[in-house]
Amino acid sequence: MPKDDLANKDLDHINLSGDRLTDTDLSKSSLRHAWLEETNLEHANLEDSDLHVAQLKSANLTGANLRNADLSNTDLTGVGLDAASSIEGINLEGAKGLVPPPAPSQPELTNVSSHPDPKPDLPAKITE
Repeated sequence: MPKDDLANKDLDHINLSGDRLTDTDLSKSSLRHAWLEETNLEHANLEDSDLHVAQLKSANLTGANLRNADLSNTDLTGVGLDAASSIEGINLEGAKGLVPPPAPSQPELTNVSSHPDPKPDLPAKITE
């Protein structure tokens, strides 16, 4: 349950850089042109929020709900969305600086035969 309720608020142009907004409910809020650099938004609810042209450099979005959030034209330099709890329906059109998720590691294959079905060694044919 979110500890602070800022849902449905007009927070356009607000400067919250460096603030701790952990577990804050910002759902359906307007944060257009907001300054959120290095802001801790861990487990915050940003569902259906408008963050158009917001500055989110190095913000912590671990566990944040970004479902249907508008992050178009935002600066996401140093931000990874792979740890967010939900990014379904997110709008990232024109966003810059987004950290790509790490590539999945490939298992190392060892002792693999090049033949798909190797046959066991058969005894030599006996002739009389």
